[in-house]
Amino acid sequence: MTDKQENKMSMYRVAEKLLDDNNTIWNGTPAFVTTKGAFSNKIAAIATAAQQQDAIITGVATDKRVLKASMIDIAAPIAAAVIAYASQTNNNELLEAVNYSHTDLLRTRDDVIGGRCQTIHDKANANLVALADYGITAPVLATVQTAIDAYQAKVPAP
Repeated sequence: MTDKQENKMSMYRVAEKLLDDNNTIWNGTPAFVTTKGAFSNKIAAIATAAQQQDAIITGVATDKRVLKASMIDIAAPIAAAVIAYASQTNNNELLEAVNYSHTDLLRTRDDVIGGRCQTIHDKANANLVALADYGITAPVLATVQTAIDAYQAKVPAP
C-alpha cells in the first residue's frame, strides 16, 4: 500500500474503534448495525488485499522462467524434426505451422509460448509414425506435454 492508502486505512481503523467503543449508543438502530457490519467487512477485505499485495512474488517469476526454458528446450528439437520432415515431404503448411527456432520461442511472450509449444506437440503427434525416423516418439511427446501443462499452470501467477 502507498502512504496515502495506509493513512486512509489507519483512519478507517480509528473510526471502527470509535464505533466499537460506543456500541451502546448506536446498537439499537438496525440500519446503523448493518452499515457498521459492512464497514468492518470492507476493512477486513482491504487488510487481506494488502497482505496479498505485500507477498513476495519474485519466486513465481523465477519458476515461470525455469519452466519456460525447460519447455522450450524440449519443444525446439521436436519443432526442428518436424521442420526437417515437412521440408523433405514438401508439406509447406506443416512447415509454417512449426517454423520456430529456439530463439524465436525464447522471445515469445508468456501468454503465447504455451500455445506455440502445444501446436508443435500437436503437429508432431499427428505425424508421429513418420517422425519415428527423426527420433520423435510417444514418450518424447508425453514429456513435452507435461512441460507445457506445468508452464501453462504457472502462467496466470503474478
